[in-house]
Amino acid sequence: MLILHDIRIEYNDYVAQMDFILITHQFIYVLETKKLNGDIEITADGDFIRYFKNSFGKVTKKEGIYSPISQNTRHVTILKEMLTKCGLIKNFPIRSAVIIANPKTIINKTKCPKAIQCQLFKYDQLTNLLKRELDKLKDEMHFREKQMYEIAEFLMTNHRPIIFDNMAKYSLTNADYTKSNQPATPAPQPTPKTPIVEPEKPIKEAPVIAETAACIEENSVCIEDTTVYKALKEYRLNISRAENIKPYFIFNNDEMESIIRTNPKSKAELLTCKGFGEKKFEKYGDAILEILRKNQ
Repeated sequence: MLILHDIRIEYNDYVAQMDFILITHQFIYVLETKKLNGDIEITADGDFIRYFKNSFGKVTKKEGIYSPISQNTRHVTILKEMLTKCGLIKNFPIRSAVIIANPKTIINKTKCPKAIQCQLFKYDQLTNLLKRELDKLKDEMHFREKQMYEIAEFLMTNHRPIIFDNMAKYSLTNADYTKSNQPATPAPQPTPKTPIVEPEKPIKEAPVIAETAACIEENSVCIEDTTVYKALKEYRLNISRAENIKPYFIFNNDEMESIIRTNPKSKAELLTCKGFGEKKFEKYGDAILEILRKNQ
């Protein structure tokens, strides 16, 4: 199999940031990795609830979290549509799995729907999962190795990483980066949005292969007590009630953390945040930027 790590694609105003993409002869697997703290319970309705306990085992806090299953299903849909539109696949199966990377996390999924149970795994179950799936389809081969590399190269070519302009964000100048006896270097510029590059010919070299189990982790920042977090959460709740939609349709917790970490000052910077495109900016962008400005 070929393994790609941390691939970010933009397609039709949608953004998908995929932790791992596994390309095999029989299927493609998109893995969303979560290093969640606390114990996780999944209800019969598919809601994810996280419990925090003290050293005596007493629950001190519980909170609902955005379903990583729904998040990754969205990534799979975007990826499948993009690969199909560009002529790289037809009816090729693309599967979804969420991997919990924290060994201390306890997952209670006895009551959850079967559709969720079959997509949620602890990190130490990953090897057995892939081996089992490959053994079931060992007599089927949808892709030759050449086609696998074509897909991998296509995704790497259309990878759109987020470029942070720290010069503008922190009001720095070239002098802040330059020693007194060295000439100044030009300020780094953000990379403009580029169109999808469709494949023209097979590649000759393999992409970089990542070690999956060793790389699985998620950067997390404790920001729940900040004023900007509370302000964005209140704004999201008010808008969801006004529009009669779920709060995570506006922006989920991961996307809200991305906004706070990036701290955008303009439309261009907000569009680099996770899950934000032109349409979402038109509806909520100006209000979000104003909240950030007031809560510096």
